[in-house]
Amino acid sequence: MTQPIATHALIGRHDPALNSRVYCSPEQQALRFGLALLLAIYAYSVAASLPAPQGAFIVVPSAYALLHAIFGLIEERRGSSPALSACMSTTDVLLLMPALWFDPLPSTPTLLLVGLFFGLASLRHRRDTLLRLTLLMVLLATATLLLRSYFMPLMSYLPLLASASIASILIGLILVFRQHTVALGELADLAPHNDPDTGLATRTSLYAVARLLWPLAHRQNMPVSLLYAVIDPTSAASTPDQRKQATQTLARAMADVAQTQLRGSDILVRYDALHFVFVLLDCPHAQADAVALRLQRAFDEAIATQMTAAQLHISATWLPTLPLALDPMLNAMQEALERARLRGQAQQGAAYTDPDTLR
Repeated sequence: MTQPIATHALIGRHDPALNSRVYCSPEQQALRFGLALLLAIYAYSVAASLPAPQGAFIVVPSAYALLHAIFGLIEERRGSSPALSACMSTTDVLLLMPALWFDPLPSTPTLLLVGLFFGLASLRHRRDTLLRLTLLMVLLATATLLLRSYFMPLMSYLPLLASASIASILIGLILVFRQHTVALGELADLAPHNDPDTGLATRTSLYAVARLLWPLAHRQNMPVSLLYAVIDPTSAASTPDQRKQATQTLARAMADVAQTQLRGSDILVRYDALHFVFVLLDCPHAQADAVALRLQRAFDEAIATQMTAAQLHISATWLPTLPLALDPMLNAMQEALERARLRGQAQQGAAYTDPDTLR
C-alpha cells in the first residue's frame, strides 16, 4: 500500500507563482473608496463639532482614497505581494486613529472601522499575519479611546459600548465567513486543474495522479519514469514586468516543446513558475535519458529566435519496486539536478537518482 502523499516543503503546498492568495482585489478597493466617501460626508455633516480647520477632515479621506488608488494600480500591473498588502493594511490602521480621536458623536460610529478593516485584512493576509494585525488594531483603538476619555471627560461610555458590541459581532461574522471561504479554497486547491498560462496540469493534478496511478502501476508492474525539468534564465531582466513576461514566455515555450516531444499518454505538469514534472507512463528508466536529451535540444531550438536566453536542466528517477511517496522522489530529483549543475553536466541529458536508496 502506498504511503500518504505528503506535501513537500521544497516549494510549498500552493503554487505561489501560479495562484494568487489575495481575494477580491477590485472589490476591496471599491469598499475603501466607498469608505472614504462616507467619511468625507460624515465630516461635512458634523463639521460644526469638529476643530478647525474643518477642511482637513475631508482632505484625510481623500488622501486615503488616492493612496489606495495608487496601490491598486501597482497591484494590477505587478500582481499581489506581501509587501503591498502590508502597505494597504498599514494605511487602513493609520486612518483608524484620527477617525476615532476626532469622532464627535458619543456613540463613536467610526469604531466600526475596526470590523471593516479586519474584514479587508482577512481577504489579503494569512492567519498569523491577520492575528498580529488584529491585535495591533485593537490595541491602537483602545489606547486612542482611553486617551480621548482622559482629555474629554464628558465622553459617553454606554453608546461607545454599543458600538464596540456591534464591531465585535461584525468581526465574529467575518470570522465565520472567512472559515467558510478557507474551506472552499482548500477544496478548490486539491481539485485537479490546468495552468491558465500553459494549459499543462498543475501541482494538485500531479498529487492526484500519484494517489491514483501509483497503486495501479505497482500492481501491474508498469514502468513509470519521472523527469524534473527546471529552466534557468541566463539573460537578466531589469524590471519586474520584464521578469514576469520572460517567465511566461519560457513557460509557454517549455509547454509547447513538451506537448510536441512527449506522448499523449504522458502527464505534463507545471510544478512551479519555471519547474516542470513529466510523468512518463510505460517508460523504462533506461529510455528516459534519451527523452530528456530530446527535450533539451528542442527547447534550445525553440528559444533560439526569442530575446530571452535560458538553459533547461533535467533530472530523472523512476517508480521504485516498493511503494514510496511522491515528495521524497521530487526532493531527490532536485538534489540530483543540483549535483549535475555543480559538475557541469546539466545539459547532457538527465541526472539520475535511484529512488530505492531513499528508504
